[in-house]
Amino acid sequence: MKLIKVDTDLVPFIWPYVSELLKKPLARTFGEVELDHVYYYVSEGYQDLWIIKDDENKILVACNAQIIIYPTQKVYQIILVGGEGFKVKEWSKKFLQDDSPLVQYAKEQDCVRIEAIVRDGFIKVLCKYGFKKTATLVNKILKEK
Repeated sequence: MKLIKVDTDLVPFIWPYVSELLKKPLARTFGEVELDHVYYYVSEGYQDLWIIKDDENKILVACNAQIIIYPTQKVYQIILVGGEGFKVKEWSKKFLQDDSPLVQYAKEQDCVRIEAIVRDGFIKVLCKYGFKKTATLVNKILKEK
């Protein structure tokens, strides 16, 4: 498996292979972002598109992420991660080990941390790579879309 940051010029060619993967985590949101928005953000360079491909060049995982600039620091935020099958433990290593291209990229951009909003089931996996649960996000729906 190999983790690759997709160049914005290649997004239109890669998109047919990753759009179904990114639909999965979008289905767990409240509809604040749709798949067309994600395509726009990654194709225009507002967000980064990362993929993990296997040795046969099949894309197994897709992820979008962005740099958040706060007044005192920069943070690399992982937004959506969609994968094929249930091999989270295998592909999470590619994303999150200290020598992964994603971690190295965040460091090169002077980010002080990587953050992600995840389901509780992912916390156990992420803690192995130095993530710590610092909050739980809950929502009360006041008005349906």
